[in-house]
Amino acid sequence: MDNMKLLITDDQNSVHMFFDRMLHYEELGITQVFHAGNGQEALEIIKKEWPELMLLDIRMPVMDGLSLLKEIHDFSFEHRVMILSAYDEFEYAKKCMQFGVRDYLLKPIDIREVKKSLEQSTREILEIQQKGLDKTFQKYIKKTADGTEFIPEELEKQGYGIVCFESGNVPEFVQENMKVFCTVETEDMEIRVYEAENQKEWENFYALQKGQNPDMRIGFGYYHIGKAEFLQAFTESMEALRQGFYTPGTYYYEKDCLTRYQGTEAGKLAEQLKKSFETGDVQEMKQAVEKLFFIFRRGKVHPDYVQDFCYGFLIQLNSDFVETLKKLRSSTVSEALHSVDSAAVKNMFLRLILSMRLNLPPKDVQMDEDVVRKIRHYIDTNYEKDISLITLSKHFFISKYQISRLFKKQFGVNYSDYILKVRMEAAEMLLMNSNEKIDDIARRVGFEETSYFSRVFSKYFGMAPREYRKNLK
Repeated sequence: MDNMKLLITDDQNSVHMFFDRMLHYEELGITQVFHAGNGQEALEIIKKEWPELMLLDIRMPVMDGLSLLKEIHDFSFEHRVMILSAYDEFEYAKKCMQFGVRDYLLKPIDIREVKKSLEQSTREILEIQQKGLDKTFQKYIKKTADGTEFIPEELEKQGYGIVCFESGNVPEFVQENMKVFCTVETEDMEIRVYEAENQKEWENFYALQKGQNPDMRIGFGYYHIGKAEFLQAFTESMEALRQGFYTPGTYYYEKDCLTRYQGTEAGKLAEQLKKSFETGDVQEMKQAVEKLFFIFRRGKVHPDYVQDFCYGFLIQLNSDFVETLKKLRSSTVSEALHSVDSAAVKNMFLRLILSMRLNLPPKDVQMDEDVVRKIRHYIDTNYEKDISLITLSKHFFISKYQISRLFKKQFGVNYSDYILKVRMEAAEMLLMNSNEKIDDIARRVGFEETSYFSRVFSKYFGMAPREYRKNLK
């Protein structure tokens, strides 16, 4: 048990002193302790520090315990609250139970009961956190294509770093000195484990990639040594990837750089959105959603909180509708709401609200397979043009993340690999059936630089274009 934060809220200084003297925080896995004299002070600490454990008095000036519980009820973070109360306050304390209070501890305080409650709460939180990590970990980290264990034995004593990429936008890292231990590719993610001699080498590798792929989402975890740290390294790289939720780019893991609270301004906009929903004013709904996500972006609100907010709001509008959504976990709807791209989340959120207002079932707002086929047809007939995911997103009014996911799901191949295949096959046909110069062929299949075209062609066919044409004779 470790890395737990504890917040003690009581208007009596003697209570704070008593806990500091009697509780051995380190033994309980508590690394940070915060003190507040009333609910308002506690609220400010919670917004900043997000403590997992809270000892909370009921009767306090400025803001009492019940009011504080109401304020944090919808906050999206795992926590346990233990109420401190006198005997005659039991009826008042019962009201707190509806807000998920873990324990009800009577005054005068029995320190043994407090320790027991803290230990149990810590275990519960750690179990929940571990299950969440394991679920995410197992989703991506299974077996390589040849059936061998994903985590190489070489990692036992060697240094390494993990990089996560958003599917459909995987850059070609050209770095001779960085060995790739292994790669795992899924529908929505590619994960690579790189060998690194030391921290400095890993930082230099990151520095080389930063700014080189502005339209891609890439997450770097810290440098690690040994297989025992693999889960931590993986978690860091995933969290770094999520730092690109609002703005694509290459990110190094930074703890707590994203917040979990959007402030009262977002709450007001949510009320505005609800009113426009009731009146059926579509334009107002669109404006409210745009403003809402602007606030999320400005405040660097964590994707988990944004997604929870969206689901919570949808439940308020129509609980039956959301129950149906839960059955569509593998659908485009669910994938978009859990995207690493804020635009995809925003667009699907708005589409669901509008579909509710028009009394449409959730299936009617899913992406039609015909759209994906149209995208493939567009690629087949326009491969000589700039047909990046951004270009397609603007042309078909679909987020690039959704395009990537749906393309892989329907055709069993990555979007980028498909474009490469189409271009290489076109180049092959031109080499076989025309006398055009290599420079002209390169431009006709979508390459501005002949040298780059030659490198890609050589990698794809195993020989340079000129050599390939020569062998045809």
